[in-house]
Amino acid sequence: QAYEFRGLVTHASMRGGDDMLEYSLIGVLVNGVQIREVPWSIDVQPGEVAIENCIATVTPAGITASAGQSFEFDVVVRDPWDNLRNHSKDTVELYEYNPSTSARGDRWGDYQVAPTGHGSYRITAR
Repeated sequence: QAYEFRGLVTHASMRGGDDMLEYSLIGVLVNGVQIREVPWSIDVQPGEVAIENCIATVTPAGITASAGQSFEFDVVVRDPWDNLRNHSKDTVELYEYNPSTSARGDRWGDYQVAPTGHGSYRITAR
């Protein structure tokens, strides 16, 4: 017989500003009785994309590449609870950005997106 656990699971959280993680023990109850501790894992199904939690590995100085040469960076896609979107195939697109208007510009023409696992994508562009 299979039992399914549903809910928000936090496996680690930041502790009091000292950059240390605090881990929580998770107990599983079946009909009100805790099952014994055996090796098991939780597979979190991620929620919808939360743009504010997504990151790109681009430094504040930007990307510098010679004309015609490829450059690479990674994008990590997360949900509202900061879970990686590892069970989904998100569409990652590149657009020019206009810093004076903070608006999206034209779509970038020459780039490839390759999934690298666990909600991460490698972007190779020219």
